[in-house]
Amino acid sequence: MPNYDNMRVCVPSFQRADQLEKKTLAFLRRVQFPMDRVDVFIADEPDERAAYEYLNDTEVNVHLGVRGLVHQRLHIVKHYPEGTEVLALDDDIQDVKAKVGEKKVQSIDSLKQLSTEGFTGCRAANTKLWGIYPTVNAMFMKYRMTFDCRLIIGAFWGMIVDHDPALQPTMSIKEDYERTVMFYKRFGAIARLNWYGIVTKYYGTGGLEHERTKGEHLIRCKELLERYPQYITWARTKSYGYAEINFRSPKR
Repeated sequence: MPNYDNMRVCVPSFQRADQLEKKTLAFLRRVQFPMDRVDVFIADEPDERAAYEYLNDTEVNVHLGVRGLVHQRLHIVKHYPEGTEVLALDDDIQDVKAKVGEKKVQSIDSLKQLSTEGFTGCRAANTKLWGIYPTVNAMFMKYRMTFDCRLIIGAFWGMIVDHDPALQPTMSIKEDYERTVMFYKRFGAIARLNWYGIVTKYYGTGGLEHERTKGEHLIRCKELLERYPQYITWARTKSYGYAEINFRSPKR
């Protein structure tokens, strides 16, 4: 059974100490999550250590990691013992909202119900990855948990830690798409709570993905299509001007 009192929250951050404090940490305080169970991972570089030094005066745990999204994510996974329940957040999370009516959403006031539902869904489906709807739109959010191959957005996702290299993404761009496929391919299911949505800014500036370009984005989309043609197809429309891909669940 999920154990909320032992769950950790991990937040990788790079060159965004101010955003981290004003957004993700402020969000975690608002939903009353114990800050002594929040782990912030930064690059082990002089400028980074100085920028995040203010956290030493808080209950937040600061861990020296590495530069680069892929390497930092791998460092984070290895940091925790296998079986640990971890909620992974970006450093610019503004809010999480729940659908409460056909056209109405409201901000959550605690992570307990959300995370318990997520990890319960994981264990029920014998998988180790869960997430929520990638945006907030009551018209499209549904009161159901799905287990087919749908994107688990990289800004907010839960994992039951597994050190298997086959579950560790290698791409710095579209790493959440790669992770989604890896877990679905391995376990045959991933859990997504479609009545919760995230408020954040996709394709923002700075941070761990600061080197993203539209050309590099297109290359990674093509690479994923070549590696996982049974799980991925081209999307009909672009997102924020970027080429995009969609998921499909192969028949079993």
